[in-house]
Amino acid sequence: MRGQMQHDPLVVNAILERAATLFPRQEIVTWTREGLHRETFAEFGGRVGRLASALAALGVGPGDRVATFAFNTFRHQELYFAVPCMGAVLQTVNIRLHADQIVWIANHAEDRVVFVDAPLLPAFAPLVPRLTSVRHVVVMGQADRSALAGSLDHEELLERADPDFPWPEPD
Repeated sequence: MRGQMQHDPLVVNAILERAATLFPRQEIVTWTREGLHRETFAEFGGRVGRLASALAALGVGPGDRVATFAFNTFRHQELYFAVPCMGAVLQTVNIRLHADQIVWIANHAEDRVVFVDAPLLPAFAPLVPRLTSVRHVVVMGQADRSALAGSLDHEELLERADPDFPWPEPD
């Protein structure tokens, strides 16, 4: 719906494009366990595009649900942009819930992909056999992925993906 104050709809895609275009060298600084993580809005936009391309390659399309079982990190922020910008739905799962509740929520939502922070992998891995719709589990950060056979590495997905994702124009 067009209002009187602006000509363009206020959607996440426009926010991402504006930040990367007008402030490409402005830094986003995030505190991590390893120290400060710094990236510019231009770098952020490239990583978000790569993430959307990687998700599309995993079969995620408009309306599909992507879950996160994660802390509030720079990788989680990238998901906050990539998933809705590509027309999919981001579902953040509360890491403090009981295992049965997590399984019910993921199955009810029909999540296709779940992104898990590395420190949370030991808590999440035992739940995977009970998840009926999840096709891929992506681990964010350094972890021993042998606890979850077939899991994917977040950074490896981004390395192989194209940063120029063809963003849809949301209504």
